[in-house]
Amino acid sequence: RANMGGGGSVPAGEGKALAAAAVAGADSVKAQEDLVLAAFKSWDADGNGSISMQELLMLCKSLGMKEDKAKLLMKEADTNKDGNLSYEELVAWLFQAPYLTKMFQSLESIIFKAEESWLGARERKKSATTPAEKEQHTMEMVFVEEELVKKIRKDLEPFVKDSFKWHDKHGNGVLTKDESITFFTNYASLLTRLVETAVKKGRELNKDFKPKGITDAELQQHVEAYHANIDKHHADAFAVVDVNSTGSLSESDVLAACVPGTSQNHKFVKALLKLDAVKVQMNLWQKCVFPS
Repeated sequence: RANMGGGGSVPAGEGKALAAAAVAGADSVKAQEDLVLAAFKSWDADGNGSISMQELLMLCKSLGMKEDKAKLLMKEADTNKDGNLSYEELVAWLFQAPYLTKMFQSLESIIFKAEESWLGARERKKSATTPAEKEQHTMEMVFVEEELVKKIRKDLEPFVKDSFKWHDKHGNGVLTKDESITFFTNYASLLTRLVETAVKKGRELNKDFKPKGITDAELQQHVEAYHANIDKHHADAFAVVDVNSTGSLSESDVLAACVPGTSQNHKFVKALLKLDAVKVQMNLWQKCVFPS
C-alpha cells in the first residue's frame, strides 16, 4: 500500500473535488485503495503508468478546476519533478494531512517543554531548605500541569478544526464514513509516531521513572493489530466519535474526540489503536495528555 497521509504542502482548495472523485463511497480501506487505483487508471488516458500534465488538465477541467490550479496541483504532487504523476505521488497528495501533522508537531513541542519545566521545579523542590520554598516549588509544578492542559486545548483546537475542513472533501460540514477512513488512518499514523518519540524522550528525561512505559515491542504489536483489523478499528472509532449515532461526524464530535487530554479522546484512542492507556515515562503524559 502506498503511503497515505502524514504531511505535505497544502494544495488548492479545489483539490477537494479530485479527492472526492477518487474515494467517494468507500466503506473500507480496501475499497478506498481499489477506488483510487481505478481512478488513477482511468485518469491515465494513454495507459503509460503516469498522469501527464495534459491528462491532469483534462481531468481537472471536467471537475471544474481552473488551469492554474491544475498546474499548482502538479507542482505540489510531482515530488520527483519529472512532469508526471505516478500512482504513489497521487496517493501521497490525495491523503496528506497537513493540519493533523501540525497538530501533532505542536503537541510534541508543548509536552516536552512542559515536562522539562516540571522536572526543573521538582529538582528545585528537592533542594529547597525550608517548608515555604518546598511549597513554592510544589505550586510551580501544579502551575505547569494546569497550563499544559489549557495550552493543549488552546493551541490544538484550531488545527483540529482546520483538519476537519480539510478532510471534509464533499464540503457538506460533516465527515462521512469514506472521509473518516482517511482521517482515522492519518490520526493513527501520527499518534503512533508521537508515542514512539515520546517513549525515547521519556527515557532520556526520566531514567528512574516507575512504572515503566509502553515498550517498543508492545507499541509495534498494537500497530500490527491495527493494520490487520483496520476496518474494525475504524468502525469502533467512528462509533465513539459519532455520539449521536447520525452516521456522520460533526466538527464538534471530532473536536471532542481528537484533542488529547479528555476522557472522550481516551475512548477514541482506545477504540482506534486498542490502547487502554498510552503509558510513557513522562510525569505529565498520563496526568495531562492521555489520562486513563
